[in-house]
Amino acid sequence: MIVSRVRSFQDDKIMAAELCEVYQAVNHHQLYNSVDCQVNVEKEIYSGSLKVKGETCGKTKAKALSENILAPYSTQTHME
Repeated sequence: MIVSRVRSFQDDKIMAAELCEVYQAVNHHQLYNSVDCQVNVEKEIYSGSLKVKGETCGKTKAKALSENILAPYSTQTHME
């Protein structure tokens, strides 16, 4: 059984933050591991933040966001 839930504004903020962190890593030619490390550091520094607590962007998710969202968007923008 698949349970679907409605995304909240907080969920949107978390997704945007994860995507920004991946973009930053790609833009500066960093490894996806650096995104994983950055998220862990932010969880320690900003332990009271709900946004940071909700982030789960490790190297596998960073790679997926890069390949499935950033790359197609960049290609489409370039072609236009």
